[in-house]
Amino acid sequence: MVWRPRRVMFGACAILVVAGCTTRSPEQQRTSGLALYAAYCEYCHDAEEGIGPRLTPNVLATRLTAAQLFIYNKEKMPYNAGGILTDAQYWDITAFLLARSALMNDDIFLDRRNAEGVILTTRNSSD
Repeated sequence: MVWRPRRVMFGACAILVVAGCTTRSPEQQRTSGLALYAAYCEYCHDAEEGIGPRLTPNVLATRLTAAQLFIYNKEKMPYNAGGILTDAQYWDITAFLLARSALMNDDIFLDRRNAEGVILTTRNSSD
């Protein structure tokens, strides 16, 4: 009985330490998104023979908000295999795409709490 409270206390401390270690910066999220994009998206969207459109700012902005782009990506991408990644991975890819296209500020860590407020607008409709 004496050891039980100590185990509970140790467990609670371990959870706090792990939680603190998993906090990522917006830059880390975009770096992860770049790696995931290279693994799962680039072949179809950036290759000459790719079957997907180039993901220009105007193409991305058709989803209107970051939340809508996330939902589309999660349901439909990779092509014919939507939903194979974790939510965190889809958020990372979405953040990378929006930052790369200058549709989102670099200091935003994108997730379900703020994505509806990230409005996708472009200044130039020529691409």
